[in-house]
Amino acid sequence: MDKKDQYILPGAIIVAGLLIASGLYLGLRDKSDATNQQQAGGAQDTTNQQQAGTQKAEQLNTTPALIKATLKPVESAYTDNASKGTYPIVIGHADAPVTVHYWFDYQCPFCKAVDVGHPKIPNIQPSMAIIVEKYVNTGKIKLEFDSFPFLGNDSITAAEYAHAIWMLYPDKFYEWHTDMMHAQDAEGDQGFGNAQTIDMLIALIPGLDDAKIKQFIADNKDAVDAQIAKEQKNGAKNGVTGTPGFLVGDKQLEGAQPPEALIDTIEAQLK
Repeated sequence: MDKKDQYILPGAIIVAGLLIASGLYLGLRDKSDATNQQQAGGAQDTTNQQQAGTQKAEQLNTTPALIKATLKPVESAYTDNASKGTYPIVIGHADAPVTVHYWFDYQCPFCKAVDVGHPKIPNIQPSMAIIVEKYVNTGKIKLEFDSFPFLGNDSITAAEYAHAIWMLYPDKFYEWHTDMMHAQDAEGDQGFGNAQTIDMLIALIPGLDDAKIKQFIADNKDAVDAQIAKEQKNGAKNGVTGTPGFLVGDKQLEGAQPPEALIDTIEAQLK
């Protein structure tokens, strides 16, 4: 091997080493940059999610002020003394010739549409105030409120409150029920409708003692839940698979009905 060849191999090794070192440096730098970008992106995503969550929470009725803003004046509904203190929940004269069953869920947007109107379901006009004024308060029908909670835990909680309020404050039930529908926001177990927000609503209704209501539920939970299950089972027996559902006398009506459909059916049953 001549002197020139003696330097070729060591030189090649040095060049290769430099190339490897350069590649490692660039690779590590790129990886570090990518990691930093991912971390920055992840932090931004988290911030965006938090902001979106905050915005969503602000749009839901989860504070007394937001709940209060939903409420509107409620017409009184006649409650017969013969119906007070007993299940089921019935408003109207005890001797009214026609009974209208109304299966509902406080988390159901179509129930809200039928009860008080829903801004996102404008094609369904509210019926309940008309029915109460025209037929309940005049002694023509009894209106039975039958729980059909199927949209989550908040549905069950609200049904338990409904039965407690009926047993303790029957003359206030219809007002509370209507206020519950006004306050309804997102469907299911989010926003308004859990025990905490229902307590906020109760505090806005004069004449209701929230502590007494909560104690009633705690002391009578098994009996209350059994009554709710009985109403739901009776609904299923009458063809109810979702809410709202109606049984006017012996005529079944499914879904969110316009006032005219309920009125026509009631009038037919009264003849």
